[in-house]
Amino acid sequence: LRMAGFIAAVGLSVISATLLTRYLGVARFGQYTTVLSLVLVVAAVTDAGMSSYGTREYATRHGEDRRQFMATLLGLRVALTLGGATLTVAFALAAGYDVALVFGAVAASLANVPLVIQHTLSIPLSAHLRLGTLSALELGRQALLVAGLVALVIAKAGVLPLLTVSVVANALLIWPTAVFVRGQISLRLALNPRRWPPLLRSTAVFSFAAP
Repeated sequence: LRMAGFIAAVGLSVISATLLTRYLGVARFGQYTTVLSLVLVVAAVTDAGMSSYGTREYATRHGEDRRQFMATLLGLRVALTLGGATLTVAFALAAGYDVALVFGAVAASLANVPLVIQHTLSIPLSAHLRLGTLSALELGRQALLVAGLVALVIAKAGVLPLLTVSVVANALLIWPTAVFVRGQISLRLALNPRRWPPLLRSTAVFSFAAP
């Protein structure tokens, strides 16, 4: 199921990449991919294996302890993502990106906020091996993204609107994910910075130790 979902998502990605390359041309497509690459690098650093660590902790904790841990994890991930968005925009400004690309960096960075929320909420799906549901959600996100890009290309939109599509696609996945995991995980985030340092240390150790 996971492999089939991955192959289908890659197929949709190829379609969107081909369409965007032909529509934007070399220069504007280069700008588009530069912003996305910057955002993805920062997102990878701020994630630091938290999804995998969260899955392990979800599987080994129970009751109120599990609920508090997941709420704290969600709060930490959102805070780190917002911090990463700030760094991304600061780099874009320092690198001399034009106004449209700076706003595009803002939009693409903020798209990671609903993404980490949805990823954290989907941890019970991984822990309980609901792989069909998990694959369907991931494929649904890719389908929404490609549909949005196609609509904007038809409307002859610029780079900035194309960079905002992921905000909508990621946000739309939160509700169905919450429905699937309702009662299994807290749907609220807990902003408790005092609990974040131990969680960050444990995540770092787990990330280095995991294969």
